[in-house]
Amino acid sequence: MSTVTPIRIPVCNSDGLIVDRADRPRARRLALAPNATVVRKRVTGANRRKGQRGEIVRIVLGNLGDDVMLDGRRGNPRKYTFLDTSDLMPRGVHSLRHLATATAPLYRLAVTD
Repeated sequence: MSTVTPIRIPVCNSDGLIVDRADRPRARRLALAPNATVVRKRVTGANRRKGQRGEIVRIVLGNLGDDVMLDGRRGNPRKYTFLDTSDLMPRGVHSLRHLATATAPLYRLAVTD
């Protein structure tokens, strides 16, 4: 007894890592995205004369937008603390870093969110 396995097309990010495997209808929708580059199988001979296009082999999704390089953890309050072990401080106690008066309100906002 044989079963039909659906063909899954690999979807890669801009670094070439596979992030998804899409079936044909989803691959067609992804191919319409403005940041998508479609890699197709080479068409030769009679199929080229008929005007056929090669089937989709892979879809590469590039970066879309200018926020790619932004740090997503700017409001992390842990980076304002450090482990300080001394005779006065018990082991495992975090100490607050010295904050400039200009950035102290930003820290308060990050902690209270």
